[in-house]
Amino acid sequence: ARAVMLFGRPGAIPEGPLRLAQLTGAPIVPVFSARIGHGRYAVYIREPVIVLRHADDSEIGTAAQEIADALGEFVSAHPTQWFPFHG
Repeated sequence: ARAVMLFGRPGAIPEGPLRLAQLTGAPIVPVFSARIGHGRYAVYIREPVIVLRHADDSEIGTAAQEIADALGEFVSAHPTQWFPFHG
């Protein structure tokens, strides 16, 4: 997992997608959906997060924080759409 600030507190997001993006050059596109009624959903698509193939640890951390910020903004706007899973 990659350490990030999430909802103003220390948190973590999976590092695998970041490394896969780095290896392949594929962008990470944060996509979120919110239920807005019976059988109705709104989909929110954010700008792609790019992880360069030669990215250093700091640049990967910056990309991770961009993803965490996108998640935080979505959940802040749609708090009923969040369920934290704990093992």
